[in-house]
Amino acid sequence: MEWLEKELTREDLIELFSAMNEHLQFKRLKLEIVVYGGSAFALHGLRNSSADIDVEIIGGELNLWVQQVINKVGRDYNLNNDWFNDQVSIMLPEKIKRSKKINYISLSNLKVKVPVLEELLAMKVIAGRDKDNKDIELLLNRLGIHEKDKIVKIVENYFDREYELINKQENNRISRNIDSILNF
Repeated sequence: MEWLEKELTREDLIELFSAMNEHLQFKRLKLEIVVYGGSAFALHGLRNSSADIDVEIIGGELNLWVQQVINKVGRDYNLNNDWFNDQVSIMLPEKIKRSKKINYISLSNLKVKVPVLEELLAMKVIAGRDKDNKDIELLLNRLGIHEKDKIVKIVENYFDREYELINKQENNRISRNIDSILNF
């Protein structure tokens, strides 16, 4: 069991969710999460693996009891301490938090959801990081989108005011990034 530095595949993620469910069931806890980042890409089949699981806890936060379950599963699978974290939820605008999600797996005590592909695209575009360009290209190909106006519309759907402010503040950095990606 040498998982410490291992990237988590879709199969690994499902195994970890099952292990979490067993521990949640034992403690009589229920948990509902939305998975973001690389793990969401892996669950959608867009990427082979992810280093960790970025989540939003639905209807709560990582309380002491849930954290104990996460720590136990992490120890059982020899994972880094930050293998499961909710830091992404701090940055999510309310519009994203309220948007429709896809039910990925529903176990007795654990419900796992993922964002729709358009939401992932909007989040990657808004981040505007060079390291996200490959993910954006994957999403554009999967969604069959090749026009800038469609991308902008999707981003505005999830980040209306944020998109406008970021674009103004950064001299249309996002717009230029979209242009460069569309020329892939």
